Amino acid sequence: MRKHPILKVGIHFTTSVGPSLTRGKTISDENGMLIHNQESIANCDEEELYAEYHAQLKKFLATGFVPTHIDWHWCYKPVQVRVATRLAKEYNLPLRAETKEIEQYFEEQGVKYIKNMEQDFYNYDPNYKENLVTTAECLIEILKKHLDNGAEETCIMCHPAYVDQTVMTYTSYNLQRTYELTAVTDPKVKEFIKENNIDLISFNEL
Repeated sequence: MRKHPILKVGIHFTTSVGPSLTRGKTISDENGMLIHNQESIANCDEEELYAEYHAQLKKFLATGFVPTHIDWHWCYKPVQVRVATRLAKEYNLPLRAETKEIEQYFEEQGVKYIKNMEQDFYNYDPNYKENLVTTAECLIEILKKHLDNGAEETCIMCHPAYVDQTVMTYTSYNLQRTYELTAVTDPKVKEFIKENNIDLISFNEL
């Protein structure tokens, strides 16, 4: 981030992978690792989760940067949404809303968020190479869909990356990221964005 200060970077709260910063009893195992289990996350102690997310946020802030927004990794159980909303209010940060139900909750809570979350640009299929949905053509179709629906804003979930040992170690969604990177940097996508007067914005501009 220091090498490229114009990049807009949010905080991606994690509850399911890597070491816990707080080692809460209901969110981490005997080795202090976060528990990769959706049921455990859904039923964890809310104050323990708040302490963990708050510690992650303070570690981010200690770099001297301020995140553009809040979202979370892997799943978004009600307790995660509630805790993230508390921190969003405390630090005046916008959030990413994965569903219409979460959008409604954010509206009720009076916090800023991005509407129309798009989750189809993602290779869920284990045989993704035979059913690749993260191509430039697929991305253009997604953009067309939102334009046709009259969406004023949308957030496309994507994971483009250069793959290194860290990525290969910590996530099963690894080589798929290279296909996404190729798609989002494809000249056809850039031209479609330009021709349709689509503005690429950060959460700071909500």
